[in-house]
Order: sequence, then C-alpha cells, then structure tokens
Amino acid sequence: MSDARTLPRSTHALWGVGSFGTNTLLYVHSLLLLFFLASVLGIDPAIAGSMIAGAKLFDAVTDPVIGWWSDNARTRWGRRAPFMFGSALLLAVSAPLLFAPPDLEGGALLAWTAVALLLFSLGYGLFNVPYLAMPAEITPSPHERTQLMSWRIAFVGLAGIASTAAAPLLIERMGGGRDAYAAIGWITGGIVLVALGLAGLTALRHRDLERPAPTKLALAPQVRAALGARPFMLLCGAKFFQLMGLASVSATLPFFVTQVMARPTGDIAIFGLTANLVQLASMPLWVRVARRREKRTLCLSAIGIYALALATWSFSGPGEPTSLFVLRSAVMGLGAGGLLLMGQSMLPDAIAHERGRSGVANEASFSGFYSFVEKTASAMGSFAIGALLSVFGYVAGLPKGAAQPESALLAITLGVALVPAICAALSAVLIALYPLGRRTPAAAGAGA
Repeated sequence: MSDARTLPRSTHALWGVGSFGTNTLLYVHSLLLLFFLASVLGIDPAIAGSMIAGAKLFDAVTDPVIGWWSDNARTRWGRRAPFMFGSALLLAVSAPLLFAPPDLEGGALLAWTAVALLLFSLGYGLFNVPYLAMPAEITPSPHERTQLMSWRIAFVGLAGIASTAAAPLLIERMGGGRDAYAAIGWITGGIVLVALGLAGLTALRHRDLERPAPTKLALAPQVRAALGARPFMLLCGAKFFQLMGLASVSATLPFFVTQVMARPTGDIAIFGLTANLVQLASMPLWVRVARRREKRTLCLSAIGIYALALATWSFSGPGEPTSLFVLRSAVMGLGAGGLLLMGQSMLPDAIAHERGRSGVANEASFSGFYSFVEKTASAMGSFAIGALLSVFGYVAGLPKGAAQPESALLAITLGVALVPAICAALSAVLIALYPLGRRTPAAAGAGA
C-alpha cells in the first residue's frame, strides 16, 4: 500500500485545529481548575478532586455509547459532523460556567460546579470520540495518519502555549482573583467555539469517505470487539498510565511552582512556553524518523526521555536557577512530543487493523472505548492528587503567600515527580508488548 498523501493539506490543518480548541480547554482545566477551586473558591481539595474525577468518570461511561451512536448515525451531514457541531456549543458554554461562577457558597457553589463539569464532560466526549475515529476512515495510508496526527499534536502544542503560558500570565497580571479566572473562562469558550466549528466543517466536507456498516451495530458486541483486540487493548493500557501520570503533573504543577519552588504564578508560563515550543519544533523530526523506524520503538524512546525529565522535579526547590527550570521543561517537551505523536498515530493503525480483520466499520466504537480509558485515567489522577493533598494536610483557601505544612509540600512533590514517573514506566512495559510495531508502518495498516 502506498504511503502517498491522499488528502489535501487543508484537511490536515483544519482537522488538526479541532485539537487546539479541545486541548486549550482541557489544559486550562487540568492545570488551573483544581488550584482555582481549592485556592480561590476555598473548596476542600479532596471534594474538588472528587468532583472533577466524578465528571470525568461520567464522560468515560458515556464515550462508548457516543461511539456506538456515531457509528450508527445516518444523516445527510454524515456520521461525525453533527456530533462535533453540537459539542462546540456545549463546550463553549461550559468554560465560563466553571471559571466565572456567580457569587455562591457552600452547597449552592458545589451544585453549580458539578453541573458545569458534567456539561464539559458531555461536550468533550461528543467531539473527541467521532473526531478520533476520522483518521482511520478518511485515509488508507498509515504514514498519512502519522502526518494527520502531527498536525493534531502541533495544535496541541499551540494549545499548551495558550493555556500553560498565556493563561497563567494573564491571571498574574489581573491579580489572581475570581475576575482573572472568569476572563480565562470566557476566552477559552470563544476559542473552543471557533476551533471545533472548523473541525466540524472538515468532517462535513469529507463525509463521503465515511464507510458506514451495512446493518445497525449493537453496543455490547462492539465493546466485546474492543476488549478482544489485543493490539488495541495494549495501547489502551499504555495510554491509561500515561494519562494518569499527565493528570498528576498538570494538577500539581501550579502548587509546586508557587508553594515548593516559591515562584510567582506567572512562572508557570516559562514551563508552558518552553515545553510546548519544543514539542512543536520536534514534530518534523519525529515524523521524519517515523518513516524509517517502527512507531513502537520511537514511543519507548519518548517515554524514557519524558520519565527521566519528570524524575528531576524531585531535586527542585526554592532558588533553582531559571536555566535549569527551562532545560527540564525543554526535555519534557521533546519527550512529550514523541510520546503524543507515536501514541496517537498508533491508535488509527490499531483500529484499521481490527477493521481489516473483522470487516466491520466501527471506528467510533473503538475510539469511544479508547476515550473511556483516557477519561478513567484522568479521573483517577485528579482524584488521587486531591486525596493526597488532603491526607497530607494541605490547607485550602490560605491567603496568598502563606506557607503550607511541610507534609503538604511533600505530597505536591510526589504528585509532580514520583507518581508520573512510575506511570510512565508502567506504560513502557505495555508498549513493549504492542505487536503491530514489530512490522513496518505500512504493514501495520494493511488492513485499512
């Protein structure tokens, strides 16, 4: 099978821009939401973490249903576009609801936050599940799927700059209070509406490439098919540990920078800008190397780079030179770029392999199950960090500049360094067992 590009470059770009919208919102949530709820609104971190985890678990449970629903959809606009347009509206509304709540307290504040979290979770699933199904069905070329994913990861990097760099700077400039976070909510809502709308138009444009199943697919057999697909399940297991580690890093980084390293909130921007610029710059390198090396090997290399950089957070503290802070961020960006690109490009290969083996066009059912794994991992990471901070004595709502107990600082360090490094090691074990990587990239997708 030829690896020549079969889709116009505009499709690569406009499909990828959808990830700019979802990941801007996702990064803002992962990086700032727990900190906002605990330190600005004064909600106990264990309660806040549990609410975030509960919403993600709701999303996880609904994702396979969304995938089955999308696979069975028969509309004049195709199987994917209607879901993506609907999600654009839900996500655009959920951002200001979360970060710009009215002046509520106690149970009323918790109820408002819970509803906003559920809207976000539903909207994210409605977009992400059909979105991730598209590469396996709109191109037969495994290498073009890697190219598509490189555009996606590039926009993920831009989203990282917008959220982990620009957002903390804006919050710092606006004084770090509720008004600052409200501005972030409204800005991200607008970004999401535009970016997801463009991706939806791309799905609409290429709806003729979708290959619906000849008969209606039942939900239970699709779940069993996913569970019985060994390459796909190994990839899901690896992704579970990777995302659990990422959720741990994202949730604890604002605490670590401000309370362990004793740096201002705006310095999170140094990490975000450096890591994401390096991640962006590394995309052509990873794509070029992927033409000659198996994706499994490259994924393992990226995991090793990322895990070693994570472990060095353990030795960080007040007075660390900015040059070392930047270097660590750069190495993490290099590893994250390869990890994201290889992991994401292996997904449509595994889905296409199963479609070739079974003859069933159920791409969204597989991406829905994959998304279920993603959300479960992220939920467990958020819950674990919230519980860890609470158990180790983190004091919610302290005045700005007040010191946390030493035990709370230890929990923060564990969350940003040790927990994600262990998760990375576990994911490497599963990637090493992934069978499709032992073949050439073209052969891995021969069933497409």
